[in-house]
Amino acid sequence: MRAEQDIRRLLAAADPVRDHPVPPVPVFDPPAPVHRRRRVLVAAALVAVVAAGAAVWTVARPNAPRGAAATPPLLSITAATDTRPAPVLLEEIAARAQRSGVPTGRPGGTEHFQMQAWYLHAQVQRGDTRSVLQATYTELWWNADGSGRIDTRDSPPQFQSEADQRAWASETDGEGDSSSFEPHERTRMWPDRPPTDPAELALWLEINHPRANGPTEVIASITDLVRQRVLTADERAAVLRVLATVPGLRHDGTTHDRTGRPGMVFSLDSNGHGLPTRYSLVIDPGTGLILAREEVLTKDPGALGVTIPAVITSEVYVRQDFQGTP
Repeated sequence: MRAEQDIRRLLAAADPVRDHPVPPVPVFDPPAPVHRRRRVLVAAALVAVVAAGAAVWTVARPNAPRGAAATPPLLSITAATDTRPAPVLLEEIAARAQRSGVPTGRPGGTEHFQMQAWYLHAQVQRGDTRSVLQATYTELWWNADGSGRIDTRDSPPQFQSEADQRAWASETDGEGDSSSFEPHERTRMWPDRPPTDPAELALWLEINHPRANGPTEVIASITDLVRQRVLTADERAAVLRVLATVPGLRHDGTTHDRTGRPGMVFSLDSNGHGLPTRYSLVIDPGTGLILAREEVLTKDPGALGVTIPAVITSEVYVRQDFQGTP
């Protein structure tokens, strides 16, 4: 399961967002950040993830059978009534994105990100799977000179059983961390801003994501970019036009992301990284904002100890905007 790329993705600089107020999400209030180094759940990778936001799954009580990892529920998708090809729909969304005026402001100041993220955390020992449901929230301010601040915290963990909680090998307390960084202490995958010409952007994205690796590499490059840059309307339109060139991409229908925002679902099925997986993006049809990314195992769980179909990755890009230094 492309472990190397998943770790690189976890260590990517940021995670995007939305230029509108974040809708309330029930379940609990996340714990206040604790200004000390958090104890890691998955090595150092999770510490560097730039996630954030406002709360965890609305239905996340672990309900997997014993020995299977607990995973978040699948998104509820209403089947598409518009049967036109994905490229046609994405071109229409791209045109609306250019006219949207979202986000306000312009590059050159502080870029502000929030993301809510969940990744499969399971330990498989002698055929028995121990798992935990725990979302990560991080907020990032990245200043024009390269300095910035990251606030990260975990939701309280939800275990499948008391035995899982006792046996879990890592510490999972809902802790927080706040850290500042100086210019050049952190680097973006792409130091310059993305081109607004779709053909140029496609080549630009290939610098770290060669298309020879398969069509999912385009989706990976787009979400990496979305975690690292607050995109202007023109930049976002170009991204959607590059997405429209992905072979096999389809429009699945409509859904609400895990914070309740409505969007259109565009998906691609691939086993290019080991196991049959559905890669989906949830996109706001009015602004073209990429609201969320979901990865779902569809057939073979391999050694991951999950019940198929199973969400193995979920990222919600809660907010992105240009603002002053915090």
